[in-house]
Amino acid sequence: MDTLLSPRSVSVTELKRNYASILAQAEDEPIAVLNHNRPEAYLVPAPFFERLLQQLEDLEDAKLVRERMDGPFIVVAPADLSAALSPLVQGRVATARRQRQGAIEEKAA
Repeated sequence: MDTLLSPRSVSVTELKRNYASILAQAEDEPIAVLNHNRPEAYLVPAPFFERLLQQLEDLEDAKLVRERMDGPFIVVAPADLSAALSPLVQGRVATARRQRQGAIEEKAA
């Protein structure tokens, strides 16, 4: 028998018959879905999956930090950085203002 990577399991047939209750019982951990007593798939609740993706992203970020820790670095004067970022910031501020104005108009309607 294959190794189960989940503390809970259900058969494909049981999942078809009782999907809603099985999902409710899953709470916040994956459930192994078995076909002929072998893992076929894992049913993963949305919050668990979202946390898993966030953890993967964090691991990828940490890897990049380790890879780039020793440089090469680019020296930038604060004034130059400010000048380069200013158009981006102004664009985001304008977008936020438009979105806020749209929300206000929707509430008024």
